[in-house]
Amino acid sequence: MQSAELRLETLHLMCPDLPDEFAKIMQSLVKDCRQRPSVNKDRSMKIEFKVRPHPNDPDDVLIHPVVSSRQPSRDLETQRARTNRTNQLIFDYDFETGED
Repeated sequence: MQSAELRLETLHLMCPDLPDEFAKIMQSLVKDCRQRPSVNKDRSMKIEFKVRPHPNDPDDVLIHPVVSSRQPSRDLETQRARTNRTNQLIFDYDFETGED
């Protein structure tokens, strides 16, 4: 087993999946920008490192990397529904197109 000092340049050694996750999420964010250019809101990615003491060794810590992203929510068309006698929601739609 080898050891390395934890630095930005050595993150790929500690987290071998991090570069691929970064690339996948970045592609997803760019794709969303291209698909919805009228949504002028930020898309973001966060790489977080949760650090806590090791329960069995006070000299060590546990490092948990977490990669997450955020995109603006997608607003879909508002649908009309009504309740029946048993208070269940009923909506109309076109079977061919799925439209109401």
